[in-house]
Order: sequence, then structure tokens, then C-alpha cells
Amino acid sequence: MTKSSDRRNILIIHQHFCPPGGFGNNRSYEVAQHLATLGHTVTVLCGAGNFQQQPENFFTSTNIDGIQVDCIGIGYDHHMNYLRRVLSFITFFLSCCRHVSRYKKNTDVIYAVSTPISVGLIGLWFQRILKKPVFFEIGDLWPDVPVQMGILKNKLFISFLYKLESFIYQKSKHIVLLSEGMKEYLLKKNIPEEKFTVLCNGTNTGQFAPAVDKAILRKQYDLPTDTFIVLYAGTMGLANRLELFIDAAEKVGQTGNPQIRFYFIGNGNRLTEIKSLVENKKLSNVSFIESVPKAYVSDYFKLADAGIVSFASFKILETNSANKYYDYLACGLPVVINYGGWQKQALEKNHCGFSVSTAAQAAETFVTLLSDPELYRLMSANARALAVREYNRKEIALRLSKLILQHS
Repeated sequence: MTKSSDRRNILIIHQHFCPPGGFGNNRSYEVAQHLATLGHTVTVLCGAGNFQQQPENFFTSTNIDGIQVDCIGIGYDHHMNYLRRVLSFITFFLSCCRHVSRYKKNTDVIYAVSTPISVGLIGLWFQRILKKPVFFEIGDLWPDVPVQMGILKNKLFISFLYKLESFIYQKSKHIVLLSEGMKEYLLKKNIPEEKFTVLCNGTNTGQFAPAVDKAILRKQYDLPTDTFIVLYAGTMGLANRLELFIDAAEKVGQTGNPQIRFYFIGNGNRLTEIKSLVENKKLSNVSFIESVPKAYVSDYFKLADAGIVSFASFKILETNSANKYYDYLACGLPVVINYGGWQKQALEKNHCGFSVSTAAQAAETFVTLLSDPELYRLMSANARALAVREYNRKEIALRLSKLILQHS
């Protein structure tokens, strides 16, 4: 039994919280659930953007698997234009600040999860009112990502955002980063190393695991059992350079390898554009599947043979910690990425994937994985071992619990 001195009332603030059955990264839910199992009392304050069923009221409080989830009925999705996204962030910020008094009696620790960076400001407001320490988890390096991608161009606004970022880092009790790449990047901003702890995005190694029989699972989803399936699961937006892998599919087709097929699962503001590219190229080896709940997505990971993580060629995106990277590994899939950085180093060190820079390299990689069964079996085993050893979310939650107890 956990000692009372080792228990905390933890308030997690996360606009993009994804409950079971929802759409999106459910790291916050799984970590919160594990924290509750460790004896902590966990409350989540979130928006409704990733809920499968929208709440009836603007503020709804429910219990989900031992976690109190306070949901503010503010939507968000990747189809929104920039102005609508900003409006969603501002509305969530104001709504959270309005409800701060609800948490005066039963909060020991505030855990604010970005993106957006405005959640860090919410955390600091709660810290000021509740007189409790705030931990700030960084999911993406913001505003560096939109600035380097050219999405943000107003110099005054950019200057304000960098000052806001510095202020949040300075005032937070501790900062949790989701990748070693983020840590390396932020250390260049002269932030003390002791202020950071890296707790990777991670995966549920129980839910995401190698299939007992891929053929049976493929028949269940009416997919061919005699093909090598390459899977991309995730957002199809400006930050993803999917054209490289569409071109790779074209080159694979030209080499006369009908056994290799590409499946793209997900949504985003460039989905229509990517579909049009496939249609224009008349590719018969590429298929698209609409977004599906996380529970069903795991089946597609299990029935696949290799996984793709794709990002546009901006150096800042090499710090990413996309959940699909970890889920692929947990299912024993060799991972193919189109960028460098910490993930390239991890894949090469553990011999469980490849980094490619051209469509020709990508095509050659998939052909190699298909034609060399021994290499494939080795890389598959290495991928699963890496996920279990370093990326298990249950272990990540335990490390977070120790971190919270140490600093609160």
C-alpha cells in the first residue's frame, strides 16, 4: 500500500486530452490512469476536441477509470484554419481561468501539458491562485515549430511568444520533455539542465504488441494476406512530408513488386491533396483509410509489416516525439523515417529501422525488408525489445510519480 506521504492530488491541464475511444494521442489518459493506480488522486481539466462523443454541457465532470475528468466543451481539430485554432486556445484559456476556484481545496500539484503553449500560462495562473507548484510538459517546441515552418511571420507576435516561452520555463517548478532531441535543443537556450527531465511519449506495450497471427487479423479487416503492408498512421498536414513516401510507392510499383502495399490512416488539412497526388499518379498500391478510434488503430499496427514516420524537412521537427513511432516499435515493426536527429540515432543504434532522405532510398528499403526475411525478423525483434525496455508508459508514469514527489 502506498504511504500517505507518497500520494498527491494531481491536477492535469491538457486541452487535447484523449479519453478511451477518442481520437488522438492518449498518453495523458494512460499516464493519469497509472498515477491513480500508484495511489495519487488525479483530476484532468481538458477540452472536448478529442472526445468521440461531445459533452452535452459546456462544463461536464465525469469519472473515467478512477480519474476525474472535467471537460470544457471547446472543440478543436486539424481541419481548423489558423485563426480558428487560436480562438480555440484563447477560449480554453479563459474558461480554465474562470474555473480555477474549483480546485483550491484538493490540489497539491499542477501538471500543464502543451501544446498549445498557452496551457503553460494556464498552469502559472493556477500556481499563483492555488499556491501549488506547476510542472510543464512540452509536447512540441512551440513557438519554434510554427516560426521555423513559416506559419508565424509577424515579428512582434513572434517576439511576444518567445518572451512568453521564457517566462513559462522560468516560473515552472520543473519541465518534462518528450524526447532527447527537445532537451538538446532547449539546452542551447541556456536553460539549466537540472530544470529538465525527459520522459518519452511512450506506448502501451500491452495494447500495441506483435500479432499472434497477422493473416487472421488481415482477413478480419478484409486485407490481403500475401502482401507486405507499409503503414502510415497519423495526421496528414503541413508538417508531414508524405509526398516522399507517395513517390516511394510509385518507385516500388515500377520495380515490379506487387507484394508491397502502402496504407495511410488518418486525417488532416492535406488529406485531399495527398489523395489527389495518388490519383494523378494512378497508383494502385496505395490505399487510404479514414481516422478510426485508437483501439482499432492498434489492429492495423499489428497487421502491418513496417511503419512510416514522416515530417517536413525542418530541423526543428527532428525533435518530435510522435506516438506512432513508439506504437510501431511495440508491434515489432521496423520503422522508416525521413529525417535525422535522436530517432535516427535510436533506430540505427538498436538496429530496428532506417532513416531515408529520398523516395528512391525509401523504395529500396521496403524492397530489402521484403526480400531479406532474416534481416526483417531481427529488426522486428529489436523493435519490440526497445519499446518494452525504454518506452513502456507504465514505467514512464512511475518515473513521473517519483519526479512529482521529489519536487513537491
